[in-house]
Amino acid sequence: MMKKFFQGAFRLSIPGWMVLLVVSASGYKRIGQRYPGAEPAKQDSAVDGRFRTDVFKTPPLSYGPFTRWWWPGNDVDTGELKREVRLFAEKGFAGVEIQPLTVGINPGSTRMDLVNSWDTPAFYRHVIAVMEEALKSGIMVDMNAGSGWPMGGPFLQQSESLLTLATADTAVAGNQSVAMSVPPVTYDYSDRLRNGVHSYHKVDLSNARLLTITAAKITGEADGKVFLDSASAMVLDRYADQGVIHWQVPEGARWLVTAFYAVPNGEKPAYIGSSGISWVADHFDAAVLENTFERLFGQRTGLDAYYAKPFRAVFSDSKEFIADRLLSDDFIRYFKDKRGYDVRPWLAVNAIPGYDNVYSFGSDSVSRFRFTKEDWRLRYDYDLTISDLYKERFSETSRQWAEKRGLQHRTQEYGIKVDIIGASGRASIPETEQLFGRGSEAILKLVTSGAQLYNRPIVAAEAFVFSQLAGAVTPQVIRASANKAFAAGVNQLVYHGTPYRYQTDDYGEEGWTAWSTPFKNFNFSTNFSESYNYWKYMKDINTLLARSQYVLQAGKPVADVLIYFPFINLDYSGILHNPEESCINGLLDIAGPANVRNPTVIHRWFTDVWPVINQLEKKGITWNFINDESLVDATVRNREIHIRENVYKALVIPHVPYMALGSAEHVDRLAADHADVVVIGDLPSKQPGYLDHAVRDAAVEQIFRTVLANRKIAQFPSFAEMAGWAEDIRGAITFNDDYGFTRQAQREMSDGSRISFIWNKTGQVKKIGLTVDESFAHCYWLNPEDGSVIRSSGNVMAYELQPFSAIIAFASKDAPLPGSAEQPDRQLPVHAVMEINSWDMEAGDKRMAPVSLSDWREHDLLKYSSEPGIYSADFEYRKGKGSTCFVDLGQVYHTAEVYLNGKKVGTCLWPPFRLDVTDFLKNGHNHIRVVVTPAERNRYLGEMMQGNPKYIQYKGQEQTSLPAGLVGPVVIQEYQSLK
Repeated sequence: MMKKFFQGAFRLSIPGWMVLLVVSASGYKRIGQRYPGAEPAKQDSAVDGRFRTDVFKTPPLSYGPFTRWWWPGNDVDTGELKREVRLFAEKGFAGVEIQPLTVGINPGSTRMDLVNSWDTPAFYRHVIAVMEEALKSGIMVDMNAGSGWPMGGPFLQQSESLLTLATADTAVAGNQSVAMSVPPVTYDYSDRLRNGVHSYHKVDLSNARLLTITAAKITGEADGKVFLDSASAMVLDRYADQGVIHWQVPEGARWLVTAFYAVPNGEKPAYIGSSGISWVADHFDAAVLENTFERLFGQRTGLDAYYAKPFRAVFSDSKEFIADRLLSDDFIRYFKDKRGYDVRPWLAVNAIPGYDNVYSFGSDSVSRFRFTKEDWRLRYDYDLTISDLYKERFSETSRQWAEKRGLQHRTQEYGIKVDIIGASGRASIPETEQLFGRGSEAILKLVTSGAQLYNRPIVAAEAFVFSQLAGAVTPQVIRASANKAFAAGVNQLVYHGTPYRYQTDDYGEEGWTAWSTPFKNFNFSTNFSESYNYWKYMKDINTLLARSQYVLQAGKPVADVLIYFPFINLDYSGILHNPEESCINGLLDIAGPANVRNPTVIHRWFTDVWPVINQLEKKGITWNFINDESLVDATVRNREIHIRENVYKALVIPHVPYMALGSAEHVDRLAADHADVVVIGDLPSKQPGYLDHAVRDAAVEQIFRTVLANRKIAQFPSFAEMAGWAEDIRGAITFNDDYGFTRQAQREMSDGSRISFIWNKTGQVKKIGLTVDESFAHCYWLNPEDGSVIRSSGNVMAYELQPFSAIIAFASKDAPLPGSAEQPDRQLPVHAVMEINSWDMEAGDKRMAPVSLSDWREHDLLKYSSEPGIYSADFEYRKGKGSTCFVDLGQVYHTAEVYLNGKKVGTCLWPPFRLDVTDFLKNGHNHIRVVVTPAERNRYLGEMMQGNPKYIQYKGQEQTSLPAGLVGPVVIQEYQSLK
């Protein structure tokens, strides 16, 4: 948030960090920065930059999560907007992201004129009202880049829209002189679908621009494929004049003449709040992007008065383009400058229908044209060129536009085939998500690795969104999914999300939830609003998240080793989840192996690499992925690898199918400077580029053979042979044993203190032991669930982790932390526990007495209920003198409030469902009441089963109900302290 202006400079405050920006003639420049990295920013958690227990216990609002706030276009009311802003602040949200869109709205609604009035003076008046209320409430506001996504609008001309590659071809006989027309462009938009809905406007093909004309000898045809002679490929541009090709066809039976065009793609932003003809902006044209940002957020909108306070950032969602082959207006020239050769003769192999359609989900067709078995290299070079263009034209332009105005650019840099690490590193705030790749740690770690390598202090995650699981996200799922993201390096969560309260006769009692309505055939877990069953607990949940985010925004991230990631063409279908990870698509169980019918090179790489990563994690070795761009920027000092002020102990090159020649050459230099470089599996023996590929392949192979022969690097067939090497990778906080249940993220504070965020990824109780380097005088456990700070008696630490919970180890070289407590005494049971058996229960108008404790799905009266269940029981008890008593509720679905003898004992939002009742339990007669809140999911399914048309989106999901109720057993446990 903007603090003040002073003499042409300003200080931009972000939770946990401080970055100084200074105005120069060319714009804003980070002091001390050498692109592409940024100088590590200072934290604002305390005046002296040290960890504070009082802030951890009760974190300020600024450390809370954000939420994506969906508006039904511009059909909103100023008073309601202000009320919701105040409500967000009350519930512990640090900020909102405004996203006006039309998803899930009845297209026949009489209110569509209002819905479709985005980007009007009335819309900006609503936004300004939110800005004013946000200032009063102390929350921040991000703005989606337009309405829907990708960014665009009706104000763009067709000539400013995204481009795609189109072709037209014809075959001619050889050994003749021809005067033929250039094959005219045609383009089929019928497959431009997003979730079964047409997502395009037909374009005026007079706007198509001829890029080049090529010819190649046809050597055969089969199964719809045309095989071409690579050596004969040529460019015919010089023979074309005014639409006619005058050419002496060389010898050969038949030649294929192909014209290539740059054609407006026709894609419109998804669910845009406008009835006009809208185009997706050309993301490879910096001028178009700057003009679009200026229109949406510049002076004409009135939002410039709120830059940085409270208007924090412009958000760009994942790049869900629907194209055949993306390109820029200057692609041919740019390609030659970057790749060193003219791509035109072989451009045909990159004419691939649906290749850049993110919604194909791996079912892309292949090119009709084939030259040689090396065609994959031509596709790689094309992808790499698009990646370079994207990083330069979109990532850089967007961040620079925002930061020059005191804003930030928060963006998801995937969907498009791109260097995810490098593109994420170019964002002000890179963002990952738990929907793309079904929340695999692959996408989490790629983005957080980019954030660390390029020194981006805040890395966000679109959180708690899972396909086909509307109404199924419980506090347990929130905690587990949040901890997974935190352990991967995320330090700011963005709920996906909160719909504006919008109730018409079109929707069920929960109202418009955007991503689960009868007007779409899908449902996503997205309703974190007042109609969410657990909304009453949001403040408590967000306090948990804020404590973790406070810790993880302090200092800077550190990791032990780098894992080389060679790919720039990873898309949604390319991600293969780790078989040992949990919380895939919101399901808490360990995922197990993925079943891929036709595995790609990337799938096979993940299959080989996950076991390596799992062994590193088991031994407490932290890691980042590294891209080529960062690898060639690495230096060695004292045998450690330095990249933009980040320090690593080793580089691991595991099972790579290829390595760029520049990267291989730099590995040689790193090894010569005594860096620890390890190859797992075969030595790299080729590079992916097409130019002089045989020579360059041989160079890569020779580099690695030489450095291995000179013992400058180590090679192992698998991680199993690396036990000795792994023992040498010891950090400040190390594991005392192999712990296969953990994931962790580590950070270093400005005073040298260390933090290790450790997550138990399993559904079992687990014990962990750590050894902290003796240079740290004080060691603590920080519990984000209750804010407690527990002092360890020494540098060997032990802790028992509950299922899916996290604990934070803190090692300090400075003074002891104030407000910390001793580790509690061990306790042993005095006698056997007592089970409470006789229960009455009511849920709404349903009453059952007596009732046995069981899953509601076993009861016809309850299986489709989502109302709170109130359980009550009477029991006799006598407690021992000086003992401590607990009530353990056993299994609960999904939260419980416990009252004993008319007084509230407490609330359990996740396991263990166990509370200290020592001060509430009486000798003799006792009355217990337990209020259990189930999820909404079962009610939605019940409405659908009864034929309610407002819940038709759940048809076919009858078997996806959730367990509900108090299952128990409920027992009283009595303990006595054991000194």
